[in-house]
Amino acid sequence: MRKSRYTEAQTVAMLRDILDVLPAPRFVDLAPAQVYATRLDAGQYLCAERTRYRVLASQHEVRERRAQRHHPVTLCPNCLRPRRISCGAGTSPS
Repeated sequence: MRKSRYTEAQTVAMLRDILDVLPAPRFVDLAPAQVYATRLDAGQYLCAERTRYRVLASQHEVRERRAQRHHPVTLCPNCLRPRRISCGAGTSPS
């Protein structure tokens, strides 16, 4: 069994910090990888990128974070026309 490097208090504090950062208005439309890079550029290391995904998965928040447009189902014009049955090339029915 693998031992954790963190105590329970550190883990709870880290989870709270991660869950405070990701839904912030500045980061709401960014992927966790982009949040990781932005915070790292600012000199703020909170946790690994994969840890952010694990935390989001534990909270059932791993999904497309941006609103997506749903297009209505449409039929092509060829599907609406009645089918013609042909008797063969250049022959007429007798």
